[in-house]
Amino acid sequence: MTDQNDQNTPEVPSAPPTPSSPPAPSAPDYSAPPAPSSGPTPEAPPAYAGAAYPSAQSYSAQPYPGQEKAAYGQSAYAPAGPPQPTGLALASMITGIAGLFVGTLASIAAVILGHMAKKQQPYARGMWMTGLITGYIGIALTVLAVILIVVFVFILGAAGVSSYDTYNS
Repeated sequence: MTDQNDQNTPEVPSAPPTPSSPPAPSAPDYSAPPAPSSGPTPEAPPAYAGAAYPSAQSYSAQPYPGQEKAAYGQSAYAPAGPPQPTGLALASMITGIAGLFVGTLASIAAVILGHMAKKQQPYARGMWMTGLITGYIGIALTVLAVILIVVFVFILGAAGVSSYDTYNS
């Protein structure tokens, strides 16, 4: 019977071994790096010799066909020259913007100056186009305001509102 009890009773496991502590880190090495091995040493570059190198002329940009080669230090292209005048276009733009706030005369001046600048200064397209657009918008706003005033006066007149009231009692 003891054999049966021995077979049915489980064995009690023993306690696990305690882990050992990790080794302490070693101190970093701050010493100079080791000297290079004594292998073949590179040769020093040869002394400057004018004939050893190709001339700078062979590396210069080649001109396009039909283009002249410029002298050393000079541009192959002509200078741009003085700036072109933009007085009419500028005046058109300024009077056009002012016409939106000041009135119809400035807008009319902007349109006239804009068309003159369109013929005489096509390179200043942005300015004269701004003058034309704002000038025409200023004129259109004035025409719209006049139409609204006329309609308003007509409606008041048809309603019988008048400042000349007579007392006929």
